[in-house]
Amino acid sequence: MVTAAPPTPRAISLQDVADAVTRYYGVTVDDLRTADRSALKARPRQVYMYLSREMTPARLRDIGDFIEREHTTCYTGWENISKLKATDTELAYDIGVIASEIRTVVGAGAPDVMECVPPMKFFYECEVETGRYMFDLTSLRELMQERDIPSRAWVTSVYIHGNQIRYTFRWSNDRAEG
Repeated sequence: MVTAAPPTPRAISLQDVADAVTRYYGVTVDDLRTADRSALKARPRQVYMYLSREMTPARLRDIGDFIEREHTTCYTGWENISKLKATDTELAYDIGVIASEIRTVVGAGAPDVMECVPPMKFFYECEVETGRYMFDLTSLRELMQERDIPSRAWVTSVYIHGNQIRYTFRWSNDRAEG
């Protein structure tokens, strides 16, 4: 029986980082380069900046050139993700998964899981459909209280069809009510 040898480790390139980030977030490299500042494009772009700086020997100027940004923008993106990662467990998890994939692709092997992925947190999710339009925070808070949705929950999606609105709320169970 012949077994394949593991790939020879190689240096991580900016293309490796871009490929992993775009695959994970379901965007394209062109989306990383676009001027669009929506969260759907900005978050993957900043994660690319962060991982490129952390995992490659590339300079900020090279990282910026790859996605058509200034080096100062790359520094700001890296700094934002560094700060958010400390408090946003979902983001920290995403970064850990992407970093592990990058290491695996280049043959460096995945590190110890606990090194890059924070402990798993469980999230609750609740869909609420209502027949009235609620565009103000007071109405939304009242709806959350009626359905016993904690105040720390956030809205992950809103679907509007005719005179119906469906909200999807999500929250973690790792903090006290508040």
